[in-house]
Amino acid sequence: MEHSRRNILFSSAFLLFLLLPVTIPAQLLPIVDDTSSNHHIYIIHVDRHKTHDLLGDEELESFHRSFLPNTKLDSGLPRLVYSYRHVISGFAARLTPSELDVIRSMPGVLSADLDQVYQLETTYTPKYLGLTKQNGWGGTMMGNGMVIGIIDSGIKPGHPSFSDYHMPPAPPTWNGNCTTPGSGFVCNNKIISGKAFSGGTHPSPVDTNGHGTHVASIAAGRQVNGASVLGTAKGVAIGMAPKAHLAIYKVCFANGCDGMDIIAAIDQAIKDGVDVINMSISGSPTAPLYDDSVALGSMAAIQHGIVAVSSAGNRGPKTMSLSHCAPWVIAVGAVSTDRRATSKVELGDGRTFNGQTAYQPVNTFDSSKFYPLEFPGKNGNVAASCCVPHALSNMNFRGQIVLCNPGIVKDEEKGEAVYARGAEGMIILNLPQQGYTTFSKAHVIAASNVNYPDGVEILDYFYKNTNNATATFRFFDTEFGFTPSPSIGYFSSRGPSQMNGGLIKPDVVAPGVNILAAWIKDVGPNPDPMATHTFNFDSGTSMAAPHVSGIASLVKSQHRDWTPAEILSAIVTTAKDSMSGAAIEVEGVCSERVGVGADGNRPGRKDIYPWGNDIRFDQSAIHFARSAGGEGGHTW
Repeated sequence: MEHSRRNILFSSAFLLFLLLPVTIPAQLLPIVDDTSSNHHIYIIHVDRHKTHDLLGDEELESFHRSFLPNTKLDSGLPRLVYSYRHVISGFAARLTPSELDVIRSMPGVLSADLDQVYQLETTYTPKYLGLTKQNGWGGTMMGNGMVIGIIDSGIKPGHPSFSDYHMPPAPPTWNGNCTTPGSGFVCNNKIISGKAFSGGTHPSPVDTNGHGTHVASIAAGRQVNGASVLGTAKGVAIGMAPKAHLAIYKVCFANGCDGMDIIAAIDQAIKDGVDVINMSISGSPTAPLYDDSVALGSMAAIQHGIVAVSSAGNRGPKTMSLSHCAPWVIAVGAVSTDRRATSKVELGDGRTFNGQTAYQPVNTFDSSKFYPLEFPGKNGNVAASCCVPHALSNMNFRGQIVLCNPGIVKDEEKGEAVYARGAEGMIILNLPQQGYTTFSKAHVIAASNVNYPDGVEILDYFYKNTNNATATFRFFDTEFGFTPSPSIGYFSSRGPSQMNGGLIKPDVVAPGVNILAAWIKDVGPNPDPMATHTFNFDSGTSMAAPHVSGIASLVKSQHRDWTPAEILSAIVTTAKDSMSGAAIEVEGVCSERVGVGADGNRPGRKDIYPWGNDIRFDQSAIHFARSAGGEGGHTW
């Protein structure tokens, strides 16, 4: 009887699918010469028919294919890339501009947009934020039963930060799975799902970049004793919600993160039943919400009770540089902590300047000796001033400490380049807009990144003493208590939003400068390919967002009846200005006016501290959509 009933339901749904009127115009779509390279991927939004929810996955795909001239290109690639159910009513497909024009004229087609490509933007931070067994982690408040979806570059599943020791199985409400045949990816009770989305294919979700692994461990990494980066900042690494489960959705590859893949991943995360979604992915400050994959996906997520958290962007310190300005997304900016991996630069004239580096070779670098200073950009060559490898090909730095401007290539590459040419050390200078933000990188050579004012003094000393300028390094491992703390990282995108009538964002800030977390491989001058306890420092609003995702899961685990809007407002209204109560300062020398606060004029943003008395406001998706549309509004 039950079998017959299922057959009747299937037949009814399929009959309704066959009767959908928009299948007819697809027969009129001309087929062009698809051997050309004129195909692009477009995201097509179609009217959500009343029978939409009755269709199975195969029926929905067939419905979406009915808009297309054929199922495959001459190359063999399928026309249909993704068929979306939850995030939008629509699909992603390979089309020529002329084919797109025909589809846009079809009944039931609402809009069509070219697929966009986005980019990717701890031992100490839980303590710094006040998370203890008495405050925030008390009882079962460690994220128990929560599932955090990480939409990023994947994860390193065998890392000790993702051990499932004493972890319970996935919650009974969990609908996801871990079926990626032949990918080398193995789930456990910590990582309960791993999927990858790449242009309609599903490769391995294993992380080959490091970004996703770092982000996931900040949000929900298990306790790992003895974590450090090359011996620096040694301690206990643990995430914000160490007992929460992780669901991994890999959408970021070597060429970036495709919008169509982001939508597909969020669609899957909604189906699986995550509680929080973290998206440490860039976006355009000027993108309208209907053309922002993160905004579209997170709107659907909150309608299913899922908290959506994103990075604010790394386009600071300019005003109105914020990404992901949708009012329903928790946009997170980045601040520093009071910890430094200190490497002091001492000049030959006795002046000393604080800098940072993760690699501190106290046993191999002779700090009692002063080394000649050299600046490869002294003749005006910009690439050489930035220590770009090809620009240094004819230079010899044997026995010298080399000055390098930032930019063009990664700081670690600069170190490798000058080391290969005989240098004993390297000083990374800052640009004016970078101000006081310095980074502790895993260099292969003795180094120090100094702030902008100190760099100006060092360069001035070099030019005044070109033939006899000298310097050395003094290493102090890890120091605490630096002030002001926290300070806005120079790179953290500022508000207000360019869209939505100048909406004040980001909503909150969190640690995002020199964050120690899990990494995919060993780092430094002598990496061990067999190492398992691999950690690294990284910086960006990408690192700030998972702090808030973890906090959101802690809040939700204790208040399961709260809506995403209530959790957002609880976090924002309980956040502190700073550890001292003063307004948060800015680390950029030339950016005094960029710290626009939640009241529109007070400098600084509020740092997360969600254990005070909250003020909760609940808003529906309809209200959010109306508020996001300005006076005219948008239809969602």
